[in-house]
Amino acid sequence: MIDRPKFKEYKEISSVPEKLYDVVEPKMDGIWGIYIQNTEGWEIWSRTGVKKAEGTDCNSEKIILLGEFMFGSNWAYERGLDRQFFAFDILHYGDEQLHEKPLTVRRAMLEKVLRLNQWPSFVRILEQFPIAEINKVWDELVVEKQYEGLVLKRNDGKYGDVWGRIKHRTSIDYVCMGIDEGRGRLEGMVGGILGGLFNDDKECVVVCKVGGGMKDDERKNLWENKEQLIGSVFTAGGYRVYKSGAIRHPQFMGFRDDKQAGECTFDQIPS
Repeated sequence: MIDRPKFKEYKEISSVPEKLYDVVEPKMDGIWGIYIQNTEGWEIWSRTGVKKAEGTDCNSEKIILLGEFMFGSNWAYERGLDRQFFAFDILHYGDEQLHEKPLTVRRAMLEKVLRLNQWPSFVRILEQFPIAEINKVWDELVVEKQYEGLVLKRNDGKYGDVWGRIKHRTSIDYVCMGIDEGRGRLEGMVGGILGGLFNDDKECVVVCKVGGGMKDDERKNLWENKEQLIGSVFTAGGYRVYKSGAIRHPQFMGFRDDKQAGECTFDQIPS
């Protein structure tokens, strides 16, 4: 599948060097989706090669789009956006490969393609704003509408260049290294999930224990399936992340099948 560019993490807007970026895009609460269209129809895949949706209601152009797919997200469901695909990049159109083209060219092509071609009704373009409006976008979308954060890009950047990212609420993806049973009322349920990150030596080390954010029925179900979950990726959220990789007052946010264990590294920790 198509690799996602790496991110430079920022803790707050004031730490973002505006001269380094030209545009800002809102980050919604979806999964990284790859939309592939050909003569047989369309498909949407996750980064780990899991097919999430498919259909035939499109034209025959060969096109590959990248976007945020609103799949399995309570945030999207509550806003009537479930199963919507918000495209933010185009890497293939007809016989043309676009990876090496600057972002301005890819964006213009994306807008043209979505305007001129017959598309499934759930495909739309993700909004983009000039970097000078970063504070306004943050207040209106992240603070008021609970978007996950912002992604920062350069207009002259090729696909694969490092993007910037700033999140409203810190979240880290961990490898499940173990599951502890709860005590007292939580006996027979999950008491805590051990989260690990890969260091520079390619070793996965335990950096935190996540015990909050789970309802009793979820704790029971996870405990009953604990053997199958070891080595899987889960997300924990909080409002501060330490250099150790742990999050202050971590809350379990769910397991995910669109990310591989090897991607859970200390690179996620903001500088």
